[in-house]
Amino acid sequence: MVPIYFLSRYVTHHSAAIDMLRHLMAQSEAFKKFAETKSLEGKGRHGKLTLADYLIQPIQRLPRYILLMRELDKYTSKSHPDSCHIHSVLEKLQSITRALNDSKKIKEDKEKMEVIMKSLRDVDSHVIEHRQYVHEGDLKATPLESSRKPLQRAASNIWVGGHNDQKELRGDMHVFLFADMLICAKKLPVQGWNLFKKSPPYGYSALRIVPVFDKDEASVSPKAACAHESPASSGLDASSSMASVDATCLYIGSLPNTRFDATTQGARDVWVHRFNNRHK
Repeated sequence: MVPIYFLSRYVTHHSAAIDMLRHLMAQSEAFKKFAETKSLEGKGRHGKLTLADYLIQPIQRLPRYILLMRELDKYTSKSHPDSCHIHSVLEKLQSITRALNDSKKIKEDKEKMEVIMKSLRDVDSHVIEHRQYVHEGDLKATPLESSRKPLQRAASNIWVGGHNDQKELRGDMHVFLFADMLICAKKLPVQGWNLFKKSPPYGYSALRIVPVFDKDEASVSPKAACAHESPASSGLDASSSMASVDATCLYIGSLPNTRFDATTQGARDVWVHRFNNRHK
């Protein structure tokens, strides 16, 4: 078997290799013709194999070995002298797979943070560079009626530009979620997107940076999102607790006076799940 160090590097750089392959196929007719010729030469069980098919095969090999060892373990009697060895090999293969997945995620998160730092304006890189990235997406913010009341949590908000003016969030925005922080931003299209220089297709103007505490939750209900807070600190009154609950809305405990709407119900469910499992 290939040493784990080389396999780890191969797995973590596979996405970049596929991006480069697509780039070369689109930019070079000679390379495209070469790749298509090799695809015709190589025949798999289910027809011709493309260069991308060959590149994924080393990554698919470990899961196949795991499936094989599971079947072997299933049909081997526990009293058989090889049973313990089969089980040991299976555990090692699963451990290697977990390590490879962790390594790949670390690299992807690092690259994602680099893109975010390049795209966010008005925010110093040191504010986010060592944080744990969790999720991002487009949301529409609507202030609740209770937002007219003083927000006692406002002192914990970091306002862009050093201003703590309690400016309400309203309208379409792009929200970045980190393990301990939210950044609400406006999307600003930029020119000259370059995939390989990791320059983002959009720039973002930060509206507000909001700390996220351990007890904060996301929910489809405003009361559930702020269940750990008293009515005074949550800023929610009876009228806001009766706010409509539909297929796309969610409420975030860090911003109790704001209703958010995702683009779809599926996107809303992802937000709730990622927010509530941000430390896992």
